[in-house]
Amino acid sequence: MGKIARAVRNALLPWTASATGDATFELLVAGWFAGLVCLRALVVRCTRSRSSGIASELQKRPTIVPVMLHSLACAVTAAAVLILAPSEPRVLHAWRRGLLPFSTAYWLFDLTYYCYPKADWLVAVHHMAVLVCNYPVGDLAGAAMLRALNPACDAAWWSAHGYALEATTFLLYTRWLLAHALTEKHRWVYTANNLLLLASWVGLRLVQSPYVLIADGAAACVLHTDLGFYTALGYATYSLIILMSLVWLMQLLQNGLHSFLVLDTARQPTLQPAAVLPFGGATSRYSLRQRKGTPAKRA
Repeated sequence: MGKIARAVRNALLPWTASATGDATFELLVAGWFAGLVCLRALVVRCTRSRSSGIASELQKRPTIVPVMLHSLACAVTAAAVLILAPSEPRVLHAWRRGLLPFSTAYWLFDLTYYCYPKADWLVAVHHMAVLVCNYPVGDLAGAAMLRALNPACDAAWWSAHGYALEATTFLLYTRWLLAHALTEKHRWVYTANNLLLLASWVGLRLVQSPYVLIADGAAACVLHTDLGFYTALGYATYSLIILMSLVWLMQLLQNGLHSFLVLDTARQPTLQPAAVLPFGGATSRYSLRQRKGTPAKRA
């Protein structure tokens, strides 16, 4: 029994070090969470008296604005970390004290205002897995423990690489925005965005991610170290993201490549709700109700 307890205690060291260390990370998360709640309330207030297509859709899904802000911030900051760090310590510090607290707050916000109301449990599992994996990376005590347990495994690099995939999320929601804003004259903008979305989705999520996971992970982040449990959890999270990316791509292309790439303004009311497709069971019914014209509840 003592051996089991010791093994569990050692496996949890990255998180216990984070939880018992400096509370700066947690306070930053709380502040960002409050800011995102205020942003959602502002979106609702600003769109309440407007009847345009975008305003009316934002009334139903005010979390769209936070998700676009989050995905853009993640993509830009992750690119800076991958290009400049560790040669630029200030970038790495900005990652730990800036982006990761903001992103942690966003995952909690989305769990509260989207996943739970829409019963989208698959996305909820994704959010919680990313939260758990990145908490020790963002907290200074947790990051020090990760380095001590396996110096060869650069958890910050892995974190940044995973967050770089958010560039495709930004393009995905830009697709939603364009579907509600463009006219027949500007359909080429929608097509250009979707070509970039398709290329980056396949290239980053379905080609590069598995390659990096197998090639780089096998060399540095091995399982038979003191960081083995954390490493296994990271592999499982990456694998989940790759699987979800494949499922979502199949959903986006379910009506054919032409329908995905070209904006059909004559059928826009039918196309709009499907511009960004959900994963979970309840959300699938929610999308079906939208296609049939049933009013959607606010997210």
